[in-house]
Amino acid sequence: MVTLESQAWKVAFLSVLIGPAAAAEVSCRNSNLRITGLRILRKATNDGVTSLNGNWQDCGGLYHEDAGKWTKNYCLPVSESSTQYEMRLEWHSDHDEWYAHPAGWYMYSYNATVKTLFAQCRSSKCKAAIDLLDLGNEETWKIVDDDGSLHRNGANVLVGCCPTKDAPCNSCQDSECAPSTPDSCHSGNSCCAWYSSRRRDRETRHECGCIAKQFTCQPYTPENSTEVDLMV
Repeated sequence: MVTLESQAWKVAFLSVLIGPAAAAEVSCRNSNLRITGLRILRKATNDGVTSLNGNWQDCGGLYHEDAGKWTKNYCLPVSESSTQYEMRLEWHSDHDEWYAHPAGWYMYSYNATVKTLFAQCRSSKCKAAIDLLDLGNEETWKIVDDDGSLHRNGANVLVGCCPTKDAPCNSCQDSECAPSTPDSCHSGNSCCAWYSSRRRDRETRHECGCIAKQFTCQPYTPENSTEVDLMV
């Protein structure tokens, strides 16, 4: 199993492995997730993790040699009071060296000594998914109590693209960028960058133009504050 920590994972690997048409099926403006509807059943063992919902950041991917595929990783910060490093949402199988489990997606926290499972999805769609950008709200998620037992979540869990907002430079027009030198390009407008391009049998072309459009997730507002108090 190989770890890939790259924000550009989806473009660089998904289109190579499954083809450009399949890679374009999901029209997300970035590769981060929005998850809502998950509940926390752990109380004595949640170690400061009080919500599984929110904007999960694209944090690279894993290659699973036995399955012969790359899958995405997603991360969610934990509170400063927690001893856990972060929350992870990853696809795993029995053959993985790291966190071997039956095929499916697992949501867990970890530190140097322990991994704590909070939720999992092992539906047919979850088992087959290499990322969760179009998972939807029809899959069965199970949540874990303090004893490690699994229970149905009891509410629909929506997993998909995070709602986005434009970065400030998205309104940049190439005409606003100084055309002369690399120094003047960067100093004249922070939304501009110096580009070099070359085609066969042609001289290298240099120009000052707008940086690529970027989209960030809209802030997440929790639906309620009673997730930890779920009873079974």
